[in-house]
Amino acid sequence: MTLPFSDTEFEAVIANHMLYHVPAPGKAIRDIRRVLRPGGTLYATTNGSDHLKEIPSLLAEYDSQIDCPLNETATQFCLTNGAGLLQEHFSDVILMRYPDSLRITEAEALTGYILSLHGVGNVAERLSGDAQRELCNFLGDRISRDGAITVTKESGMFIAGHKK
Repeated sequence: MTLPFSDTEFEAVIANHMLYHVPAPGKAIRDIRRVLRPGGTLYATTNGSDHLKEIPSLLAEYDSQIDCPLNETATQFCLTNGAGLLQEHFSDVILMRYPDSLRITEAEALTGYILSLHGVGNVAERLSGDAQRELCNFLGDRISRDGAITVTKESGMFIAGHKK
């Protein structure tokens, strides 16, 4: 939230999927503005509330006791509120959405991603031991039945600056 750089040191700052991890995004944005030169630009990418929304649903279908709040931290700086946070420090804010999805055809790849979600809800706790193999089988059955599992990717980039 406090950058170790002089005022007006940079032409551009890139905040790639990170402002939602900062305890106070508004403070970080203010300091980014401080280190930008007049006419400088901030490029800040983030996610929306529907990003990967199918994964918690699949996990709940597999085991109703799994709590997987994937997008809870992203709400601090997201596609919904990012413009408002940026407009407190920048006169020009543009949002460019990037509509996309993943078409997953390998259960092992999706299982591996899910198992990497340490610290997200109780995923690691509920998916220990045999549950990992059972989840992979569950996902594999779904892929066999439907041909693939499609997962929404909702992300975008804010471009923020001041007119010269």
